[in-house]
Amino acid sequence: MKFFPDSALVQLEYEKVKALLEQHCLTAYAKSKADHLRIHTKKEFIETELKQTDEFKLIAQSGVYFPNDFILNVEKEIHAAISIL
Repeated sequence: MKFFPDSALVQLEYEKVKALLEQHCLTAYAKSKADHLRIHTKKEFIETELKQTDEFKLIAQSGVYFPNDFILNVEKEIHAAISIL
C-alpha cells in the first residue's frame, strides 16, 4: 500500500502506537495481532471495527461483566480443523 506522503507512517509514529497497543495485550494471540496490525482504507471495514470498539468501550464504562478473564488460544486447533477440510 502506498502512503502519501511517504513519511506518513513515521510522522504518525505508527510503530510506536503498535508497540503501546501490544503492551496492553494479555494473550500471545492478541500480541501477535497487534504486532501484525496494518492500516485499512476500506470504509466498511473501518466502520465495523469502530462500532465494535465503541460497543466494548460502553461495556467497560458501564461496569457490566465481560467474560474476557480467561481467553484460550485455540489457533492451533483452528488451523488443524481447516487443514482437515
